[in-house]
Amino acid sequence: MSAQASRDRLGRGLAPGAPIGRPESRPQTLRSLERDGLVHRHGCPTIPPRIEYELIPLGQSLEDAIAVVRQWACTHMDEITASRNDYDRQSIVAGTLMA
Repeated sequence: MSAQASRDRLGRGLAPGAPIGRPESRPQTLRSLERDGLVHRHGCPTIPPRIEYELIPLGQSLEDAIAVVRQWACTHMDEITASRNDYDRQSIVAGTLMA
């Protein structure tokens, strides 16, 4: 991800397409990334007001590591999906769906 990453791109995750949580938890997650020194937050004086996040050098240093994890997830997505479906099926039968 480039240093000029948009709020929308960061809102989906550090790697394009990777979720960073439920929409209602995104502000907290982004603030946490800002606190950790991975992103810079700045407001745009528009109507309505808009907040943008920029990946800064410390955050950029994670790009290679995130790419490896993303590749692993893409390679194993069918297995992950099957496991989730099995878990959900078993939880429904037991009456304890945790999703």
